[in-house]
Amino acid sequence: MEKIKNITRKVVIGVLDFINSSLSGKFIYTGNGFVIATIAFNNLETLRVQYDFLLKNIKESFTYIVVDNSNKKEVSKEIEVWCIDNKILYIKITFGYRFDPSSSHGYALNFAYNILSKIEQVRYLGFLDHDIYPYRETSLTKYIRKGFFGLLQERGGKWYF
Repeated sequence: MEKIKNITRKVVIGVLDFINSSLSGKFIYTGNGFVIATIAFNNLETLRVQYDFLLKNIKESFTYIVVDNSNKKEVSKEIEVWCIDNKILYIKITFGYRFDPSSSHGYALNFAYNILSKIEQVRYLGFLDHDIYPYRETSLTKYIRKGFFGLLQERGGKWYF
């Protein structure tokens, strides 16, 4: 557990460094605090399609972040290169895929949430599965009520979307 906490601290510092250096053009940070993050898993093409649909159909400017939970090194490298080429923030998770697929995705989401929600510049944080595409023009902020959008659920005293 302490190892994961240390990794989390390092990633938070790295993400803050990226945001603070965004003016130098390392990645696209819109400055409006609207972040869409996706958990990638072994498929670059779904990310390409999703990003194209996001650019075409989301009215608000946004910062796109890819959290890579892939368990194939060659695919992770392709995703990382694509993110760099498109100035998309790339975060590689190295521990999540050791679990079953469902738990792996859950760990990756929690890891990303715990990092990104601590960043002061992030006003709105949305997660979109890497194979979900906004196929028509929409405004996501019009759906935000009481600070969030989604179906809030509880199980065993814990909440989730």
